[in-house]
Amino acid sequence: MVDYTYGARGIISSLDDLEKWIKAIDGNLYISPDMTRKIFFGFKTNKGDEIKYGYGWNLSEYMNSIFYYHSGGWVGFRTFVVNHPKEKLWVVVLANSSGIIMNLAALEMTKYYLNIG
Repeated sequence: MVDYTYGARGIISSLDDLEKWIKAIDGNLYISPDMTRKIFFGFKTNKGDEIKYGYGWNLSEYMNSIFYYHSGGWVGFRTFVVNHPKEKLWVVVLANSSGIIMNLAALEMTKYYLNIG
């Protein structure tokens, strides 16, 4: 039996906390703009191969728009967070069911809010 749920390193959070976290990232409240870029932008290996992964965030593209996403979960709870910086849109999917396909739920929400395909 699980007495409590937690994120990495024992972080307990809520939807309100996630909103504050997003605003802190967007506003560079706790880290510098340079560090924020490192979080979201990939890098190249010494051989020149492009890695589409920042500090914990994957990089991807949909309909000519670059976006970043991070997912996680613990004992029946799952999270999928997407940042669409050009559109100034963040999508947060929280679920307590393995029946929800998190990335597809985020995609459908994105399409709805951006009024696309």
